Amino acid sequence: MTQRETELPRSGDLIQVLRSEWYALKDGEWLRVCERPGWIRNDEAILVAPRHQVRTFRGPNIGPPDGIKPEEMSTSGGPFRTVRREHLQGLRYGGRGLDVFWCWIDVPQAGRGRERSMSIDVWQCELLIDEHYRRCQEFARGGDP
Repeated sequence: MTQRETELPRSGDLIQVLRSEWYALKDGEWLRVCERPGWIRNDEAILVAPRHQVRTFRGPNIGPPDGIKPEEMSTSGGPFRTVRREHLQGLRYGGRGLDVFWCWIDVPQAGRGRERSMSIDVWQCELLIDEHYRRCQEFARGGDP
């Protein structure tokens, strides 16, 4: 097992979810691992969103990527969800793949962005657990909510 396989996915990675309990994601769809928000303070949780419902900026705050300026990441769309490691049952590293992000052509201005393909890490998850879904199922069977 490599070092990467023991970690959680990082910002920009994709996770294919084979079975999903979350209302916003169908079985077999992909999750984008979003930028780390301030409320996540440990390495046991990540912010995710359905890949087909978001667009992600990844590049310098001004101008195109040049390998010198630091790059930022910002995901828009949603819905978003914070998940912990235990919600990602059967998580395993799947290697490298390509995904599409967008960046500025030059100065930040409406209509002045372009898409760029980037190599990213891809993961696979057997089951994305949703505790709210499970509580609703238990309630429907006559249990306590």
